[in-house]
Amino acid sequence: TTLLFGLPTILLGFVSPYAIKLGAKSLSNIGTVSGNLYSVATLGSIFGTFLTVFVLVPFFEINNLI
Repeated sequence: TTLLFGLPTILLGFVSPYAIKLGAKSLSNIGTVSGNLYSVATLGSIFGTFLTVFVLVPFFEINNLI
């Protein structure tokens, strides 16, 4: 399990810092860029959760499988 999930987990850990590095034009706006990035990630997580619960589960009728 560690071999299967270890490398993808480590690589995903590099995504946010690299995205911040790409978005920051100077050292003075790193806080703004990282705050914006994490707020968008949080909103995406909330949206994805509600989409799954209220749209995808009823659409695919997963409740009949349980």
